[in-house]
Amino acid sequence: MGTETIETTYLTADGSTYEVTVTYGEEAGISEGAQLLVTEFTEEDAEYDDYVEQTAAMIDSEAASLSYIKVLDISILDTDGEKVTLKAPVDVQIRLLDKDSINDDIQIVHFAEDADTDTIDPELLENTADGDTVTFQTDSFSAYAIVQGPAAIQPGWERISSLTMLNTMASEGLYIGTTGGAYLRNNTANILNNNLTGLYGIQISSVTRNYPTDDAAKYYFEPVEGTTNQFYIYCYNSENNKVYATYNSDPIGNNR
Repeated sequence: MGTETIETTYLTADGSTYEVTVTYGEEAGISEGAQLLVTEFTEEDAEYDDYVEQTAAMIDSEAASLSYIKVLDISILDTDGEKVTLKAPVDVQIRLLDKDSINDDIQIVHFAEDADTDTIDPELLENTADGDTVTFQTDSFSAYAIVQGPAAIQPGWERISSLTMLNTMASEGLYIGTTGGAYLRNNTANILNNNLTGLYGIQISSVTRNYPTDDAAKYYFEPVEGTTNQFYIYCYNSENNKVYATYNSDPIGNNR
């Protein structure tokens, strides 16, 4: 069974040029006359910051420290202009003409769409780099981030199930999340839910993730002297000052 290719050249907003090629077999279900469409997400787009933050988290980095990132929306349209749903994986090759060469630290993050829940979850794709070209395989088309950063890891929440586990892990700092995937930040805000006003609490993220993004705060657990199961809990604020959490209705402050 033979293979077919479709390709396009795309000029990004900053003048960078990409050559994108898709190679596929008959089993992929791409009809004759289909076209490859590539567009770029930029800072003008509402989704851009979220894509960048999620990409940074996937490679254990921070959005502000990324040296290179492009977020491209890749799709295949049939002759009626409708998006093609792949029936089998295809090979995607992206030639980055704005870079002389790329290294193994180039990562591809695919934001896969869930048709049932309208959510988009990031997934790291294995890829190979050769000269100025990166190649990967995918079974669906949507948004992709091409990012240069450190070696990739698969982050995720982990439930602390014992004091032994807490003591072992807490010295390095822990992100604290809810069972729904929201996480604690390092500032306080008025609590407005259920018409409650005048109360303060540590601010929780307005989004849920299966990993904490770079606005999450690490919390540290300091054992209370003379006890075995009590801790002071603190984080660091934006001025890098230690801030303890309290159990009263005042904002968190430098008191225990």
